[in-house]
Amino acid sequence: MKTRILIVMCVLACLCLTACGTHDIISGYNSGDVKLGQYKEVTYDPQEVVVTDEEISEKVQTNLINNHEQNVDVEGKTVVEEGDLIICDYTGYTDGVAFDGGSTTDAEIQVGASGMIPGFMEGFIGAEIGVEKEFDVTFPDPYEVNPDLAGKPATFKILVKRIVKKELPQYTDEIVQKYSEYTTTAEYDESIRTSLTEEKQKSADTKKKYDIMLKIIRASEFDERALAPHVIENRERLLSDSDQLYQSYLGVDAYTYYTSYLQMSDEEFSDYFDSLAKMQTEYTYLLAAVADKEDLTATDAEIDELADKMRESYGYETLEDMYTSLKSTYNEPARDVVASQVRLNKALELITSTALPN
Repeated sequence: MKTRILIVMCVLACLCLTACGTHDIISGYNSGDVKLGQYKEVTYDPQEVVVTDEEISEKVQTNLINNHEQNVDVEGKTVVEEGDLIICDYTGYTDGVAFDGGSTTDAEIQVGASGMIPGFMEGFIGAEIGVEKEFDVTFPDPYEVNPDLAGKPATFKILVKRIVKKELPQYTDEIVQKYSEYTTTAEYDESIRTSLTEEKQKSADTKKKYDIMLKIIRASEFDERALAPHVIENRERLLSDSDQLYQSYLGVDAYTYYTSYLQMSDEEFSDYFDSLAKMQTEYTYLLAAVADKEDLTATDAEIDELADKMRESYGYETLEDMYTSLKSTYNEPARDVVASQVRLNKALELITSTALPN
């Protein structure tokens, strides 16, 4: 009897182990959800990382030159005409007293531009550089900017200092020193070459990972029933994240952005997020399956290191704050969540480090 009980208990224990297997917290993967295809020594088409002189010149123009237009005096011109750009001082008076908000120095004014009180712009026409001029205006009624001035007559005293035009600066060491942390154009060029190289390298690395993972996904088999609930979860999260992104930058939700800005149909919008969620789910499942097959583990030191990087990246003040958030999100011990990410990262590193260029 005792022997039979022991045998039954051993069988039950084995069944429990088989049912539980390896579970990944982040992806939701369980052992057997993925039948892996080839994931080591996968071939890919490498991208050449080259930065041209033309690209550097374009960056100099957009980052430095175009952002620092300069006012240059119009040679031989001393009398203001409509359309001129001027630098001037002015003071406004009502009943002989300067009123609040009616005075400024070194104002840059495009003579004839709209948005000022009637007669103000016209008063500058004919003014001479360095010669004070007066002219009268009447404030409109109503005048929302300052209701106390509504309908009142006023006098402005102006002094035009310069008549100028906008010009882009020449690319010189002086401009580099004035508007950057560098001292010469050569140093500035080299800084741009370095940053562009880093950008292109990151892009090449991202494409490499994408191409490799897509090839492995297509070579593997997934338990669609196991994936289905996680695809739905990822779709909802992707939509939520996209809503926040486009609201912060454009003031619209993701649906409006894709259907109005990108002219997607409702069906295309739905298909796009369906495919994105499915691919992301397959991606994390695949990494979890590789971590499972390779028996990849996370040490305490690795967990601590990644946790600190995650805290900084997500903007948490303390690890405790981040751990509280992770536990709430995954309903699992927070360090186990970080450990899961360590294993997924190791799986990706294994896949990409063994990949071979065509």
